[in-house]
Amino acid sequence: MTTTKMLARLLGAMALVTACMACAAPPTSFEALDGYLQTELQRAGIPGAALVVVADGRIVHLHGYGVSGPDGRLPTPDTVFQIGSNSKSFTALAVMQLAEAGRLQLDAPVQRYLPWFRVADADASARITLRQLLNQTSGFAHREGQTDFANAYAGADALERRVRALAGVRLASVPGQRWAYSNINFVILGCVIEAVSGTPYARYMSEHVFEPLGMRNTAAASQSPAHADVAKGYRFWFGKAIAADGLPYPQTLVPAGYLTSTARDMGTYLIAHLGGGPRIVSASGLAELHRAGANTGQRYGYAMGWATERDAPGLLTHEGQTPEFTSAMGIDLQRRSGFALLLNASDALAGPVVLRLGPQLVNYLRGAAPVALESRAAWPPVLIALAALLALQGGIGVWLVRRTARPPSAPGRWPVLRIWWPPAAGLLLAAALVVYIPMVQEIDLKGMLLFAPDATWLLLLNAVLALCLGVFQTLLGRRRGEPGGVSRPA
Repeated sequence: MTTTKMLARLLGAMALVTACMACAAPPTSFEALDGYLQTELQRAGIPGAALVVVADGRIVHLHGYGVSGPDGRLPTPDTVFQIGSNSKSFTALAVMQLAEAGRLQLDAPVQRYLPWFRVADADASARITLRQLLNQTSGFAHREGQTDFANAYAGADALERRVRALAGVRLASVPGQRWAYSNINFVILGCVIEAVSGTPYARYMSEHVFEPLGMRNTAAASQSPAHADVAKGYRFWFGKAIAADGLPYPQTLVPAGYLTSTARDMGTYLIAHLGGGPRIVSASGLAELHRAGANTGQRYGYAMGWATERDAPGLLTHEGQTPEFTSAMGIDLQRRSGFALLLNASDALAGPVVLRLGPQLVNYLRGAAPVALESRAAWPPVLIALAALLALQGGIGVWLVRRTARPPSAPGRWPVLRIWWPPAAGLLLAAALVVYIPMVQEIDLKGMLLFAPDATWLLLLNAVLALCLGVFQTLLGRRRGEPGGVSRPA
């Protein structure tokens, strides 16, 4: 499944969760929900999670499930998680602050604030506006935003150097013409915030967003506050969640997907978007952030870091996923309620577990008993297919080795083809595995290794084995003196 399709499905599920809030007030007791989520998270193999529900300007429920790491600690309301692409609405909020302060204009071109900003098309470079970046209609392809997960940009000028590297990039569409979800839009916005404010992105967010809202354990950096309880992230390897160690923290992706926060802080953030708590942007600014500015061609529209449900005005949702964390949030502007769910695991093959939990949360908040979900398949179909292909190629390799002991056979028809089709077939299969599949998934191999390490290693092993089998069969033919190789003595 491509990231775009996964996003569409998840936003749809989260819209249903939020839709239930418009049907009735949140329940006063959450014991049944907590028991259900604990059970289903265990069935899905998710180590730990934290939930917050807000209503009428206050947090009405906070709960942790499972463990926050290998040490077995229970996640608390103040346990820190990566929130993935839910970071985008924070960056949009900061841009709106600067707009209301008169320091930038949403409909101004990016080049007004970054005069050196370029893409391959000079005319398009001058036409891309801040609003188009916020609404994901700038023309950048989804894939362009997927190359940063393993990049090496670091230092105080990391964002600027990453944005300067776009000078040779060709846009997928004319600016303002078509919607395409791409992390690079918010990377550029992070760079604009730095240029306009004169301060690093992380510092600006801390001083102008997190601290004014009272979000004590939220950060725009890899290092959370020293006193914070930080959750350990997990990735799935062949159906089992394994603690992730040594994964890169892409500094350039922080404005688009690498903020860290807690359930309590996310509750505070949702309350701010519902018009409560400290006011850091005006009511009209919030309305602009929440207004659908792009037609996605799906059942949802896209605002500024939020998805909007077409059939339910006032309902906003979004999700986030890094290689080892997943999150989802939603608000109902009419009922002034919302939720955020933070998970310390990521499973790109099976899809985020909130895809399956979403409809059940809807049932619960509507007063119906949630239904038990099917257990997560230990091996998703893609793993089974890749493992079967590896076994098949291994069997062919054994057959070829055993064939070396047999006496040479007659050349038969098309002798040259018999010599050269094996390496050609091996090369074609290897190319399909390591070039075509990443292209279809709109992510490079480095990103695939981060999000789906088990499937990617199987894919690479299959590609290497395909090439080796082709070369081995050709060498075998030459050794046996078949046409196209070394002639047999008379």
